[in-house]
Amino acid sequence: MEKKTILLVEDDGVLRDLIKEALEMVYKVLAASSYSEAMKHLNNGIDLALIDYSLIPCRIRTGSR
Repeated sequence: MEKKTILLVEDDGVLRDLIKEALEMVYKVLAASSYSEAMKHLNNGIDLALIDYSLIPCRIRTGSR
């Protein structure tokens, strides 16, 4: 059975590595350190995204334009 894919977006390198290491036992993990880097992974068939809330641009979080 093919592993599900998780996109992990976290700017703290230590935290990102710890989470990635724990998840890789069960999932394929694509890691990104920024919102713009994460956008490059969207064509890779993501099943779940774990995103550091503070990395999402303000206009998306608030719904403003």
